[in-house]
Amino acid sequence: MAISSTFRYALIALVEVAKIRESGGVLQIEEIATQQQLPTKYLGQILTLLRKQGFLISQRGRNGGYRLARDPWQIRLIDIYHSLEEAPQAITQASDQATSSAKVVDQLLVEVESAWRQQLEQYTLQDLREQAEGLSDRGRMFYI
Repeated sequence: MAISSTFRYALIALVEVAKIRESGGVLQIEEIATQQQLPTKYLGQILTLLRKQGFLISQRGRNGGYRLARDPWQIRLIDIYHSLEEAPQAITQASDQATSSAKVVDQLLVEVESAWRQQLEQYTLQDLREQAEGLSDRGRMFYI
């Protein structure tokens, strides 16, 4: 199961926007693209789509940018995935006439797809934000 760059970039951007939610700030496309080394134009298209899907709010003007439309704990990763990806094509199991090899491969793929979808259903944007902040905190050194 390949995950698209669209979904990956969307999650990265949303985590960045979630990090500044409590301060009430906004992030501009250029800021996110530079900090996360993402292509600016492509990221702009993704953020526009996320805004249209109700995950982000855009603020116009000199100090404009994007902010989350809801609290990060309310945004499940599976919902983001479904809003960005085309209608999922479920793996169908082989017919009774299929070879034993086709049957076992199809069964494995059904289980794999079920497992990764289950993970996306369990995680929220809040979970990713907390994990990202935890990694950032470990990298800080304090001197006395």
